Amino acid sequence: MFYRVTFIMLLITTILLAGCGAHTSDLNDTPPQPEPVNTPPPPESVPEQNSNTPTPDEEQPQNGEDVPEGFFITINDVEIHMGVPVLPIIEKLGEPLNYFEAPSCAFEGIDKSWFYNSFEIHAYPVDEEDFILSVLLIDDVYGTDKYIYIGMSYDDMVAAYGSDYEHDQEQYMYRLGGTSLSFIVSYDYIMSITYRYEDAPQE
Repeated sequence: MFYRVTFIMLLITTILLAGCGAHTSDLNDTPPQPEPVNTPPPPESVPEQNSNTPTPDEEQPQNGEDVPEGFFITINDVEIHMGVPVLPIIEKLGEPLNYFEAPSCAFEGIDKSWFYNSFEIHAYPVDEEDFILSVLLIDDVYGTDKYIYIGMSYDDMVAAYGSDYEHDQEQYMYRLGGTSLSFIVSYDYIMSITYRYEDAPQE
């Protein structure tokens, strides 16, 4: 009996010592160190932007042309403003089908007209230079900037430009700045469209 108790106590002691040894070994082991991380250098300082430098949205148009405020029409990617010199516009549009000039009854000098397919350009003289007086659309090849064409209805015109027009018989005239945009409407259909420079100096 004594030997059995002694054996059991020795067995328990051995088990305890083995457990303590394992625990001690764990405490003495050096935990793995994390690999060093390369910290990126701080970003270079960005020079402060000059507040006077315009952003793309703030840049001004570069065309350098002074054009009167008002209606204008775009034909073959050429903007035609009323009251501007006509010769640069004619050069962009190309050779007309016909050309006509006659002594002016309203201005001092010669009135000039250029006839193209589907539209006409008329000019008035000032100090030996010619300026655009009007552009007349004669069919539905070209329309206004609000997509109104000859052959469309009175209701289409009002939907695009409103009812704030001047009405004289079959003519409906809208004014903007020193220009006008006129529609001849007959039997509820637009028969012609004319842009005109109303501020042209008269004799």
